[in-house]
Amino acid sequence: EPLCPVGAASDALDQELQQWHQALSAYRSQRWLLAQNLLESLLSAHPESALYALYQKRISQFLDSPPAPDWDGATNFELK
Repeated sequence: EPLCPVGAASDALDQELQQWHQALSAYRSQRWLLAQNLLESLLSAHPESALYALYQKRISQFLDSPPAPDWDGATNFELK
């Protein structure tokens, strides 16, 4: 979702987005602990973020039950 016009982001928003992209990259690469640490930092600064909380929950589940090595990052829902 658009957060602001191009070039109008504050330094704080730029830093948040950079950290989010790092966390997402780690998540997609199955580097769970790195992704978890980055998301914990993001959640600490932005506790209202449902997105960061959702990814934290998914990482917790993957730490308990990792996906297959060839996992493509897709989420398979078990319930409607």
